[in-house]
Amino acid sequence: MSWGVFRRLGSWRCPAFLVAAASIAACGRTLPFDWDGLAEWSATGGAAGAASGSPGLGGATTGGSDAPGEAGGTSLSSGSSGVSGAGGWTFALGGSPYAGGSSNSGATSAWGGGGDFGHTGGLGAGSVCDPNPCQHGGTCFDLGERVVCDCVAGFFGVTCELTPSAVGVGDGKTCVLLSNGTLTCWGNDYCGTARPPRGTFTALAVGGSHACALSTNGVTICWGCNDNGQASPPAETYTKLVAGRNHSCGIRADGTVACWGSNDSDQSSPRPGTFSALAAGGDHTCGVRTDGTVACWGQNGMRESSPPEGTFVALAAGAYSNCGIHPDGTVACWGYDSSGNPSHLGGTYTAVDTAISQSCGIHPDGALECWGWMDMSFEFPQGTFTAVDVGQIHGCAIRTDGPLACWEGTRFHLRSPPGGAFLTMAASQYRQCGIRIDGTLTCWGHDGWPDTGTFTSVALGYDHGCAIRSDGTLTCWGDNDAGEASPLQGTFTAVGAGYAHSCAVRTEGALACWGEDAFGETLPPEGTFTAVAAGYSHSCAVRADGRLACWGYDGFGQSSPPEGTFTSVALNYGNSCGVRTDGTLACWGRDDYGQSSPPEGTFSSVGLGFFHGCGVRTNGTLACWGSNTYGLSPPPEGVFLGVYVSGDYACAIRELDLAIVCWGAVAR
Repeated sequence: MSWGVFRRLGSWRCPAFLVAAASIAACGRTLPFDWDGLAEWSATGGAAGAASGSPGLGGATTGGSDAPGEAGGTSLSSGSSGVSGAGGWTFALGGSPYAGGSSNSGATSAWGGGGDFGHTGGLGAGSVCDPNPCQHGGTCFDLGERVVCDCVAGFFGVTCELTPSAVGVGDGKTCVLLSNGTLTCWGNDYCGTARPPRGTFTALAVGGSHACALSTNGVTICWGCNDNGQASPPAETYTKLVAGRNHSCGIRADGTVACWGSNDSDQSSPRPGTFSALAAGGDHTCGVRTDGTVACWGQNGMRESSPPEGTFVALAAGAYSNCGIHPDGTVACWGYDSSGNPSHLGGTYTAVDTAISQSCGIHPDGALECWGWMDMSFEFPQGTFTAVDVGQIHGCAIRTDGPLACWEGTRFHLRSPPGGAFLTMAASQYRQCGIRIDGTLTCWGHDGWPDTGTFTSVALGYDHGCAIRSDGTLTCWGDNDAGEASPLQGTFTAVGAGYAHSCAVRTEGALACWGEDAFGETLPPEGTFTAVAAGYSHSCAVRADGRLACWGYDGFGQSSPPEGTFTSVALNYGNSCGVRTDGTLACWGRDDYGQSSPPEGTFSSVGLGFFHGCGVRTNGTLACWGSNTYGLSPPPEGVFLGVYVSGDYACAIRELDLAIVCWGAVAR
């Protein structure tokens, strides 16, 4: 998509690969983070902030005032010039959207100079990467007086200090209970299931479109879809929780079972007696009685509710099947057998889980063994593990040494973002790319296109992508039927990718476009420009004086921008939006779902999807508008640097740890 706004804490020392792309004249600061109990670091402001007991943006050594300095400063790279003011800087790198998507190209953030930032729990004076504060092998990046940790995959937290204690896999989503008791989720966000509640918890259960957790104070909290009451637990105390497709169950303190949610197959009508373990499948539930026998209730079309005789110590339930572990460690499965019965594999297991397409078990030595539809091309991780949970198209396991390892079928390519710290990203309907803090490019989703080297900007179109290398040259990949992935020679400062065309701003400011030209979308105007965005069949760019120029298809008025000056522009199929120099939003074109009716206030960046838009307010919080078919409103809480909107989902880079957070229908 484009560069997001990257606002700085304290005095900024720019990474070398960014210096190569933009001459930095001055550096400023940012608004306070959404702390949520997490520590930040400041070299000179840390002690003062700790002493005052609150974050602040005051004088050189006083963490008192909470107000930023006046906006102003010098433009970086292809963004617009900063307005006059004391100190500060404007970070505005151009970018692009994708067809049917959006961009926050040229997004601007301007904050004044002044003192340093202090916060209770800061590392104090002289905090740098030596010694390395990042745990579990995380890479430390010294960004002046702030340290950012790029964590090894599977570790979490600001300093990579957190490990998973439990994992739950649902319909295209994953939730993890971390070692500090907090929850984090990613993937399919239908009904907000990828946005867990705050607080600390002791147990986790993930269902088809909802999830439940036991809080440390004994209260059961569920979230996500609740059309059948599956997210409305009775006000009782439970020791264990399970979640099925549209129902949930819990074991009470006395061992009896309570279920809630859909009951059309009697899946929420538990058997009497006391139980030690539960497993919830699609529309059935099974439990291990205190005498070790298994009782099941609910749907039985595939014999999934007809357990075998014998005693068991653990259970796992899939949509139409179940597996149980006998006291001797052997496994028995019943119900639909598409994923295969592990009995022929032999051996013993300490944990097992099953789904329609795959089953996995952990041997006593920690080795992970999986079976099922091997033509799904699952690439299972190697090593030793303590827990495993699988879904139809992906799975996760907790390694013995702490981190989380996940896999997916190569046919499906989930759109879950990888871990680590990112400066910017781009999102299209089926794939995403992000530029990590070290400048490398990582792509994920359907047929991701990773590339080598370091980069300053990336853009994704419908089925192609382009990125600007640190030396200013362009590289493109993907579909090239119209020549959209055949970039021009030269050096560039901004790039945009549309449905089947691409545009870029040359180093001297002129525009260049290539690819399909059905509506003149590759015939840009003359002049000097700072940012560019490419939509489905039209394009827009920000002139050096801030005025907008658009060209290409104008059937909805999407290529007829309003008067005034802007810092960035974002495009969709039938509408466009821009951030004015005063921070207000202006949208034009199609508005049948309110996608061209943004909220009031001031913003630093904007992005557009099919029939909706999202923006980052100047205080770093998110706002979305238009159609809510995909659950984009309300957006996640917190402070963010830039927003990247696709057709039916959105992502943003969290300011606290530079992690990518996505919501909406973010799994395929």
